[in-house]
Amino acid sequence: MERDVQLNVLIKLRNEMCRKKRLLPYQIFTCECAEAIVEAQPRNLEELGRVKGFPAGGRRHNKYGKIVLYTLQNADKIEGFDIAESDNEGVDITPVIRNMTCF
Repeated sequence: MERDVQLNVLIKLRNEMCRKKRLLPYQIFTCECAEAIVEAQPRNLEELGRVKGFPAGGRRHNKYGKIVLYTLQNADKIEGFDIAESDNEGVDITPVIRNMTCF
């Protein structure tokens, strides 16, 4: 998968979360952090925890780790994100997957 696609979709995820939660982008993760994630290509939460800006057990890692990994691994299939307020302090994030046509 092309890394530019992964980076663009991670930034799109961050921007959608910022819009919904009325946060600044760096409060979710910085562009540099997104670039480090794409460079590292983590396959699980443990590996993501080694990326600068996403330390294991940290706020970002706990709140956004799973959706960041899913987004990274499926970036070529994600069209957008459906983000809703959740009962806890975060948001519920559902990736919108492109319709794939098989011939």
